Amino acid sequence: MVDEEKPDTTVDGFKYSLQEKTRYSKISEEKLMEKGLVFFDVLREQGFGHLITERVDPQTLNSAMNNLAAENDGELPEEMAEVLSVYSELKVSKRKANTKALNRAKKAQEV
Repeated sequence: MVDEEKPDTTVDGFKYSLQEKTRYSKISEEKLMEKGLVFFDVLREQGFGHLITERVDPQTLNSAMNNLAAENDGELPEEMAEVLSVYSELKVSKRKANTKALNRAKKAQEV
């Protein structure tokens, strides 16, 4: 789909399309130690201590960071950017295709 510059395709009644999503993940402990930072301390200081249980759920972190970035013109505060890896990934979404127009055209040709 990317190579053909085709944003979506329909196969067997399902529409597949690529969606880019920004993801956030904690940087390695080694990099945090080099910077003299503790990930959970930074989360607490930045008002995200409520995300902390025994671990930070990746989906919850992504949701919170997407909201934070949206509030700050797509940028994270420096303190958060120092402890997170930010990357984009392509995902294929699948949903039932709207084939009503196609079916009407086929019926019209049969007549």
